Amino acid sequence: MLIAAYTGMAVLGTLMSIAVLTDHNNMMLIVTCIFSITFQLAPGPVTWLYVAESCDSKGVAAGTSVNLLFTLVIALLTNSFLSDWTKNYTFMMFGAFSLMGAFVMLVWGKETKGLSQKELTYLYRTNKEEKPVFSGFDHQIKTHDSESDMPDDI
Repeated sequence: MLIAAYTGMAVLGTLMSIAVLTDHNNMMLIVTCIFSITFQLAPGPVTWLYVAESCDSKGVAAGTSVNLLFTLVIALLTNSFLSDWTKNYTFMMFGAFSLMGAFVMLVWGKETKGLSQKELTYLYRTNKEEKPVFSGFDHQIKTHDSESDMPDDI
């Protein structure tokens, strides 16, 4: 799903650049709406879910940091790209980034459908015997059977 969405966004980014170059306002509006819908149905939310599902707490922290860093870079640079000499090719650049996202998912993305929580924890580990730093399924809640097992300060 992510590969198809990223590829579609790459095509839409190219179409948007063509619309800007040829000054077709209606085409720009339609392609922008389709691009937004495509992003909101797959790469937007699914990327967050994929990282949270397939990584431990360090991986989620790294994924979140990288995602927010690139969001900041795009937010800071988009206005200058749209107003300078690159304005006709800004959306083609976004399309190229989407194509790179499709390539990354094709090469390094792993399917998580049908995997248990334990299998997901070890999905990207090279050493499968190493115990994860934190995983919610390994922890057990200790219950106190009698009052003698209870700590005094409760």
